[in-house]
Amino acid sequence: MTPDHLRLQLPPHRDWPREPEALLRALEAEAERAPRDRSLAALVEQALLQATAPAGLPQVIGGVRRERLVRWDAWSTTWEGVRQDTGTPSLARALRPEHRASPGALRALSRDGRALAGLVEAVFSATPWPTLTCPLPGEPLSPRPTPLDQTRALATSLIALGSWSEAGLGLEPLGASSLRCEGAAVRLIALNPAPPGEDGSALRAAASALLGDLPHASDRPPFPLLRQLAEVGATSLEGAAASLRGAMLSELSGELHQLTLAWQALVEGDRAGRLQEAILRLAWAVPPPEGRGALGVDMEGQPLVLTGERGGLQWGPEGGPAEDIYHPELGLDPRVARRALRTRGAAPLKPHLQEAVGGDAAFVNHATRWIGARLGLRTLRMLLERRPQL
Repeated sequence: MTPDHLRLQLPPHRDWPREPEALLRALEAEAERAPRDRSLAALVEQALLQATAPAGLPQVIGGVRRERLVRWDAWSTTWEGVRQDTGTPSLARALRPEHRASPGALRALSRDGRALAGLVEAVFSATPWPTLTCPLPGEPLSPRPTPLDQTRALATSLIALGSWSEAGLGLEPLGASSLRCEGAAVRLIALNPAPPGEDGSALRAAASALLGDLPHASDRPPFPLLRQLAEVGATSLEGAAASLRGAMLSELSGELHQLTLAWQALVEGDRAGRLQEAILRLAWAVPPPEGRGALGVDMEGQPLVLTGERGGLQWGPEGGPAEDIYHPELGLDPRVARRALRTRGAAPLKPHLQEAVGGDAAFVNHATRWIGARLGLRTLRMLLERRPQL
């Protein structure tokens, strides 16, 4: 039993204390009110084993200074701590004081150490206190794993679970202390080999331990398959591995699609930016021509004069107010520019009109082509600005 696993079994109707002695007293009070409730009686028994774990046990066991209780059973307790001689984080499983002198318990602890060969670097020591110890490699599992970290952890946990299964062993309920990150891999560290059980239940326990407090501690959603395995498990490790491959393929395909869209948007944006820059340079590089000429006549028969001077273009009736087609500071007025082009296209240029206003037909042709080209550049620029975003 682990502290986390015990808390998961507590009735949900109240806020249970975390301190072992207080939890024992609270459970005993509940059991007193319902003595026929056998599930409560079993919880009281486990709480008693947890609360009495340190009683009579030396602070240093097997060369490890014990710090935190991580697991217990009826005849032994397992602690996280630090080796006194090296300062290495370690796990230590010791016999309870009442079983210290039992030859059977001593042999059982020794057999468990031999059973773990190849899975955990377990060392058995009969004196001064019967203890099974092993180093804790790497680092504790991060409380804020990213989806990539979760995927790596799940994949390497499947490999580790497969190793235990091939050795014919099972795992007691897994807690966060059983999972250690060594590089990009997760190792399962335990000193309590159990009978082989269903792979699915061990996998579900591992997935739950990998999730930990993630929904509360991280602002990123967990890897979807991890949540699924934690809730419903899998029929086998092979099935879980196949599901993981499929989930990873789906995730990678989605990421590839997003990266492709982002790359296309980047390329399109770069091309559009360069084209817009070229349009602006072209517009400023070719100013309107200078000169004077007649575009046609208005409704009253007055010549309509087009004038280019001081970097601008204006038109209007001879001797009357003129409108700006293009102003060097305000730019092109598209409404006035289109009206001027429609007037130019309504009738051919007549020599006598040019003579009447002292105009030049070549200037008029040059200026109207310039107006048409400038309108075209404006339309292209607007299309680039309003292009759909990928």
